Amino acid sequence: MDMYGKCGMVGEMRWVFGEMKEKNVVSWIVVLDGVLKWEDVRSGRLVFDEMLEWNEIAWTIMIVACARSVDVVKGRWVQVYVLKMMGMEVEIMVGTAIVDMYAKCGRVDTAVKVFECMPRRNVVAWNAMLSGLAMHGRGRVVVDMFPRMIEEVRPDDLTFIAVLSACSHSGLID
Repeated sequence: MDMYGKCGMVGEMRWVFGEMKEKNVVSWIVVLDGVLKWEDVRSGRLVFDEMLEWNEIAWTIMIVACARSVDVVKGRWVQVYVLKMMGMEVEIMVGTAIVDMYAKCGRVDTAVKVFECMPRRNVVAWNAMLSGLAMHGRGRVVVDMFPRMIEEVRPDDLTFIAVLSACSHSGLID
C-alpha cells in the first residue's frame, strides 16, 4: 500500500486499503499521505474525516499539505482542530508544522505568535521560524532572535543557512 502511495498509484493504494480487514492508524496515515501527495487537500480532508483516531503524524501531514498548497484557510481549520483535540500542549512536530505553514502562506506574524506559544521548541522548530522570517525579508528579527535560540538549543547547519539567507534577503551584509 505504501509503495502504491509513493508511486502515485492512488487507485491501487485505495483498493488495497479497502481490502484490509483491520485498519489501524498507520494504514490510515499511509492512505492520507498518498491522497494528499497525489490528489489535493480537499480529498485528503475527506480521508482525514473518516479516520477513527488521529495522532501527531496525521495532524502534521495535514498541515504540511496545507502549507504545500498555500491553503491558509484549511491550515487554520487544522490548527483550530488540533488545539481543540490536544489542548495547549501541542506536540513539537505539530507546532513546527503550523509555524512553517503560516510562514509559507505569508502569515509571518501569525507564525511568530504560534512559535512564541509553543511550550517546547527544538532546533527544527527554531529553523522553521528563522527560515520563515528570512523568506519574508525579516532579517533584523532573525538576527535578534538568534541569541535566544542558542540559549535554548544548539544551532545546526540549517540554522546558519537561515541566518545567512535572512541577512542576504534583508540587505544586512556587513
